[in-house]
Amino acid sequence: MYLMINELPFKHRKMKENLILSGIWFGDTKPLITTFASPLLENMKVLEEKGVEVCVNDSTVTCHAYLICGTADLPAKSMALNCVQFNGSYSCTKCLQKGETVFTRNDRRGHVHAYPYQKENPLGKVRDSVDCYTSACEAIQSRKPVNGIKGPSFLMKLKFYDYVRSTSIDYMHCVLLGVTKLLLSLWFSVAHSSEHFSVMKFVDLVDERLKHVKPTYNITRLPRSISDHMKYWKASELRSWLIYYSLPILADIMSEYYFYHYSTFVEAIWYLSQDSISELDLQRSQRLLNYFVFMFEALYGSRYMTLNMHSLLHLPSCVKDLGPLWVHSCFPFEDANGELLKLFHGTQCVEIQIVSALNILQILPSLTEEIPNESRAGSVLKQMYKKERFRLTQQLDDDVFALGKGYSKTLIPSQFTEVVKLVGKIPSNLVYFNRVKLHNQILYSKDYKKVQARNSYTVKYTSKDNLVHFGHVDCFAVDFPLCLCDAPCKCSKITLAFINRLRESSRKSLVIDSVKNPNCVDVSLRHIHEIEDVTNVVDVVYIQNVLSLCMEVSFGEKRLYVCEFPNFVESD
Repeated sequence: MYLMINELPFKHRKMKENLILSGIWFGDTKPLITTFASPLLENMKVLEEKGVEVCVNDSTVTCHAYLICGTADLPAKSMALNCVQFNGSYSCTKCLQKGETVFTRNDRRGHVHAYPYQKENPLGKVRDSVDCYTSACEAIQSRKPVNGIKGPSFLMKLKFYDYVRSTSIDYMHCVLLGVTKLLLSLWFSVAHSSEHFSVMKFVDLVDERLKHVKPTYNITRLPRSISDHMKYWKASELRSWLIYYSLPILADIMSEYYFYHYSTFVEAIWYLSQDSISELDLQRSQRLLNYFVFMFEALYGSRYMTLNMHSLLHLPSCVKDLGPLWVHSCFPFEDANGELLKLFHGTQCVEIQIVSALNILQILPSLTEEIPNESRAGSVLKQMYKKERFRLTQQLDDDVFALGKGYSKTLIPSQFTEVVKLVGKIPSNLVYFNRVKLHNQILYSKDYKKVQARNSYTVKYTSKDNLVHFGHVDCFAVDFPLCLCDAPCKCSKITLAFINRLRESSRKSLVIDSVKNPNCVDVSLRHIHEIEDVTNVVDVVYIQNVLSLCMEVSFGEKRLYVCEFPNFVESD
């Protein structure tokens, strides 16, 4: 059980030294949650009411802390909320739909608890925290669950924790490991090869296309084949498949009906994963998810209308209450669990080993500040606590840094002419770079040959005529003034990017709008752009005109797509 400090920037709040390990359990059985969470509840009550005194700039400040959001997978959530499991009646924590038993075999032996789409009221009667508290009290008296609640939860005793609205739907387990993995299994599993939705016969083609995809630097895992590794795919791989790879790869493989249906799911999740989400985005995602869940039963069968599928309907309201999907997902906590496994090296007193190692990790930042960097101990600590993945060599412009050394090259006359037109003078001392850090994004150029398995040179930018284009970065250049400044130079520099323009296809969307298959819920797939070809036009622009890094999906078949990231905050 972890606590995360909401007021820290997202990048810092998920660091292992900033996460608070509030509870850890060892045993063959699950703990009694009231006992296990008792110390947390006592401490949270103290932080709510009395707070803790902190010394800031020689003055004492009283800080209060409140639990405002909770996330977990379905089994852990049912324990924390003291409600029925996902396979029980009224197991949705957001509404009062009961669900029903659906048999999975004709002999009525196998069955699942499903949530068929309710046309009259898809979201069901929304739960209220006061009603949940009443149901908990009634459950104690009747000694059986009432509306899915088995009794009071320790969370009900906290001042600002809303039993319904503060409990998130985890997008890692629900959307990725739940619905996305289910779809992959239905499409590519041998067990479903005779079904009309199966694309099993194209699995080799899909694997071949995945092999050609070169992800950007911020996507840790390279694509793995579906036929050999699908059951081992991590949640981060499923995220990349869902948002970037799947639609371009399946566009000419899947039937129009199934492709359109799936595209509504992809677009809705993209909307809800942005770093800034408008009310209109929430409305669009709600409409798209309503269609996706409504049609799923007809296309795939009622047995797959599980709690995960039903929970998709509540995602927009969850995002409205708690923020984008990545803010309250289990990704950072699962990463922390992986780190815990590295903190013990024997079978005896495992809990003491973990707590001791964790204390050392959390005290390292303060140690690095107290010990001089020039000392031997300081250099060792600095190396141990090294966080930057890339070494920045010098600052080129506002929020622009070079990675690696500069070099010289000769521009062709047409490019040199474009530089002169843009800057209004002949550059005096052009130095070229292959990699830069721009607004916390790492951009490579095509000239950088050390990395072949990734593509971090496809960008979105505005040209000198103020039109938005996509292109490949050929190189970055800086015109260093010939001055007498002591290092570091403080004179203004002109920082440029040479970008090979891509021509977008006249077809604006992968979705075909026709009489036979009308675009009834207005799917746009605005984050995926089909590229017709790579032009010979090289745009010379100021580096600040580069808007963002993009994901390129190409198959080596002269088919190329550029996908925009919903945000640059979450990472693998």
